[in-house]
Amino acid sequence: MLLERDIQKQILNYCSHQKYIEVWRNNTTGIWDQKKGRYRLNRSKHARKGISDILGVTNTGRFLAIEVKSKYGKLTEHQNEFLQMVANMGGIAIVARSLEDVVTAFGSIF
Repeated sequence: MLLERDIQKQILNYCSHQKYIEVWRNNTTGIWDQKKGRYRLNRSKHARKGISDILGVTNTGRFLAIEVKSKYGKLTEHQNEFLQMVANMGGIAIVARSLEDVVTAFGSIF
């Protein structure tokens, strides 16, 4: 079974060869605090929880959000809310448990 980071790498590599989209990894783990020995999260009132792992834009200007999960991984409430917001605003929201999920989704969109 592939780890989420391995699936992310596969998706990012695949997307880098597609001419109709531009994507990037959205790092949400926070900043390592050496003194406290843990990650510090952004506590700004403007920070948003649940932002997808991979973000991007299509050549038609549509926003793209891909939340990557392993075979048994579950969306958090915040992740689900973010994907719903993207879809409701006209963007493309995908939950991917494999590269094939992205290829299939792109096939029905593009």
